[in-house]
Amino acid sequence: TSCASSSPPSSTRRHPADSLTLPPETPLPAEESFSVAPVNAADVVKLAQQSPGGVGPDEVPIEALRIPCVAAEVARVMNRVLFGEAAPNEWTTAHIVAVPKKPGTTRLEDHRGICLQSCAAKLFNRMLLSRLQPVLDPYLRPEQNGFRPHRGTKRLSVLGYADDLALLSSTVEGAQGDAREDLRRRRGLAWAAFRSVRAVLQSEALPDRQRAALFQAVIETVLLYNAETWTLTDSLEQQVDAAHAGLLRAAFNIGVERVTNAALYRRAGLPRPSHLIRAESYCPQPVQEVLLLTLQAPYRRGQARTRRYVDCLLADAGAPDTA
Repeated sequence: TSCASSSPPSSTRRHPADSLTLPPETPLPAEESFSVAPVNAADVVKLAQQSPGGVGPDEVPIEALRIPCVAAEVARVMNRVLFGEAAPNEWTTAHIVAVPKKPGTTRLEDHRGICLQSCAAKLFNRMLLSRLQPVLDPYLRPEQNGFRPHRGTKRLSVLGYADDLALLSSTVEGAQGDAREDLRRRRGLAWAAFRSVRAVLQSEALPDRQRAALFQAVIETVLLYNAETWTLTDSLEQQVDAAHAGLLRAAFNIGVERVTNAALYRRAGLPRPSHLIRAESYCPQPVQEVLLLTLQAPYRRGQARTRRYVDCLLADAGAPDTA
């Protein structure tokens, strides 16, 4: 008699929780991969120097464990526990302290509990972590960034589910408006673009009007690329204006001459870049007036509400009416 296979068909999707009970795709490391070397007093002193203060239930401060003779006794107890003996009761006892999330609150749900352990127990746990981490780290997913050394959750290079997210940057800092790194990169690319057309830009035969147009087409577009996603602060606005003015001075071949930025921009016939990025209603740009113009009430009786161009685009796309 033949037995039907009990394995699920290939088209069956596994529930995420099932992956916790299924065999891992990668074999686990062998036992000999983990270090079981005895702990010495120097190891305890080093761990104690790297640990912050905080007294646990045994009321032994971390400073006491930095004394060599005390560290030797702690190392002896650690080795006994490491090789199979039961841990002291002081190591398995902790004080739970409620820390309020809001000042002056008395509600239980507005508190966060923290665990105060014995300092010796914390050193033992740190010692175990230092031995387990190098062996187990290669087995973690590349997307796992939290609680790992030299990694963080600021970068969002890989997102499992981003269907309902509109990211304007590859980093959380950039999405929150911190564009300093982006500006630094754009500044370097803009100077590279300037060097590629330097001979033409600085030619005395080129009129200022064509020079400014070439500057806008080749250099300014590189510097201000993606600038619509930046949230301008006063500091960032000064950096953008300084970078733009420096490139413009180089394009017009202004060296040691005492020429103010205002005079330079009048000669070039260009606005400051921060004014373009902000796109304020007062900015005398026809495109911005069309996009951002909003008629103010009161309206005449029977007059229809006037939509902006952006609102018309949103309506055509099926978005809620924002007029």
